[in-house]
Amino acid sequence: MKWIIVCLLIIAGRWMRQDKQETVPYESEDNVQVAWLRDAQSAERNAEVKVGSFFVAERNTVYGADCKGCTLKDGVASTSSQIEVTQESVRQSDGTWKKGMTYDGYYLIAADSALPMCTVVRISDHSYSGAGIEKNQPFLALVVDRGSMIQNQTIDLFAGSERNPLIQHEELSGALVEIVGFLNYTKNKNGQMSCAGE
Repeated sequence: MKWIIVCLLIIAGRWMRQDKQETVPYESEDNVQVAWLRDAQSAERNAEVKVGSFFVAERNTVYGADCKGCTLKDGVASTSSQIEVTQESVRQSDGTWKKGMTYDGYYLIAADSALPMCTVVRISDHSYSGAGIEKNQPFLALVVDRGSMIQNQTIDLFAGSERNPLIQHEELSGALVEIVGFLNYTKNKNGQMSCAGE
């Protein structure tokens, strides 16, 4: 029964698609298959990293620029993808700072290295709320970070601060995460690494 609901959520999510930016196809040299990723058509495990593949998070958490192990320099931290964040703002792809938790309209997550940097995912059936996110309402996020505890079916949503997070969550698992696209991981005009469309 749960898989029927999951498949219906995926189909409904495709109809409600709210992409803020053009995504580009991800070109893998060897069609990477991931044991915990599911295929959109069959829901079978061991799916390829491609648009439509999905997983149900076994762990969904929040983190901040002040996380244990994060390095703050003058109040600024850098994600694994070199996108800079503070406890209340994010540097955008054009190099400007924007107050809030989004990067060019996408929320930021840390995810397993099987998902390439700049992978766009739709997160639904979740308990996150705050900073423009409503509980159980789908939202788009961008994979821009990693972490020693972020493996397999774990996602960690950037919430500004760990001490005073701008985004809350009630449940530690169960969010549905679907790959909806891939942006280019490249340098912007200022020489900073960024995720951008074509």
